[in-house]
Amino acid sequence: MFKNLIFIIVALLCFMGCGEDAVMDPCTTINCGENAICLDGNCDCNDGYYGTFCDSLIQDKFLGDWSGIDCENENFNVTFREGNNILNLILENDYQIEIIDENSFNIIDLEFTILDKLYVSGGFGKLLEDGLLEFTATLSENGVAFPPCVIFMTKD
Repeated sequence: MFKNLIFIIVALLCFMGCGEDAVMDPCTTINCGENAICLDGNCDCNDGYYGTFCDSLIQDKFLGDWSGIDCENENFNVTFREGNNILNLILENDYQIEIIDENSFNIIDLEFTILDKLYVSGGFGKLLEDGLLEFTATLSENGVAFPPCVIFMTKD
């Protein structure tokens, strides 16, 4: 009788410890570092970071000098600098750029006046798989939009 009681207790303990609630957490073996949290075995990166373990800054992909040919078939060169936080960049002439995700950004519209005409310029960009940066610039004059200009640039 005593043997049967021990067997039942061991069986119950095994059943309770090995049931559905005892499924191993897939995050126990994942170290996502300080820039992410683990969800279902994958690192979910904080804003501004990317990579398997979220150890790379998105802005680093864009920083530096880029060059291409503009819509008027002229050489076009730009420099991206660090912004005031990891989700921002600064383009020449202090255009503020907001990083959207690992491969794209928006240029925050900038208003300026020349000879009593109000201009608004802005645009967006995205990194392509081949390493090119597709940069779309927009410009309007007194509320009338010019056709967007799409420029493909390479990092220098």
